[in-house]
Amino acid sequence: MPPGSMNGSSCENVAGWVDSQERTCEAYEEDGSLCVTAVFDADAKNISAVLACCTCGGGWVDGFNSTDSNYTGVQEMVTDQDSVDELET
Repeated sequence: MPPGSMNGSSCENVAGWVDSQERTCEAYEEDGSLCVTAVFDADAKNISAVLACCTCGGGWVDGFNSTDSNYTGVQEMVTDQDSVDELET
């Protein structure tokens, strides 16, 4: 199954997400083996590629987080952190 799709549904990576090693979801797409240890490289809000990236089973599928349809805050958490970072500079 190619990145960006899940059972015929479209999937979008969480926009703006970067892990603790400064890797984006695109890096995980290029090297899928990174997904195996993704939980160890979560960002400052403890969001890993497992939640943020389609390639690792996360991302947004038809408006829902693909790993848990009740989990709705990942994109907002990433966006909020970006806003905090901008205020601190």
